[in-house]
Amino acid sequence: MTAADHSVLRHGSFEYGPFGEVIRATGPMAKVNPFTFGTYFYDWETDKYYAKNRYYDPSPGRFLNRDPLGDPAFFSLYAHDKPEDVQYKLYLASFGPAYTFVKNDGVNCVDPLGLDRWVVWGPHSYIVYPIWDKKCCSRILAYYRADFSARWYLPTSILVGPGKVTAFQVPGPPTGWNVRTIESTCHADIALEKWVDQQAANPPLYSLISFNCNTWVSIAKDIGLEQVP
Repeated sequence: MTAADHSVLRHGSFEYGPFGEVIRATGPMAKVNPFTFGTYFYDWETDKYYAKNRYYDPSPGRFLNRDPLGDPAFFSLYAHDKPEDVQYKLYLASFGPAYTFVKNDGVNCVDPLGLDRWVVWGPHSYIVYPIWDKKCCSRILAYYRADFSARWYLPTSILVGPGKVTAFQVPGPPTGWNVRTIESTCHADIALEKWVDQQAANPPLYSLISFNCNTWVSIAKDIGLEQVP
């Protein structure tokens, strides 16, 4: 906050260890703020984080109870209304380590809930994805929309032409009935960002029939998703 004399009022600042251990909390409001590392809810009395679906203990760097995806009842309730490809990825994730935090790589990875990308299907299809800091430190820098189109309006007699890939910043995730959410990770989104840059530098050939915006987005939505930290 900034005072009337333009001096900075710091009501709380935090320093963390690699697994979210609070090393130092300073300022008059530091311990009033419950939302700290990884946007988790922190209980100052028990030194535990509430990570939306289970509790996390930063001292040993592990969750107190197993990953709920490994529970068939929870998995069925959580995944039943999601697309088949998302259900399959969740199914694979359910066999992962049940108690570890980001595979013991707290320096390079984070585990906030809902690292997503979004696909808009319609007369013109495109993809929106978050831009993360390169160390995946739980900080989204911006949201970008990537489009694939023709450089010029295609006459009805010409079905193939040079393609164009563009990416530009947007205020946030899209909304609407034709928006599909794709669960992803920070590392996967960085892989998608790099792929879009490569596509922009060397775009594929646009074909109104065989390789249009819908085809391109169908490929883009899966880029990097196998890179689960």
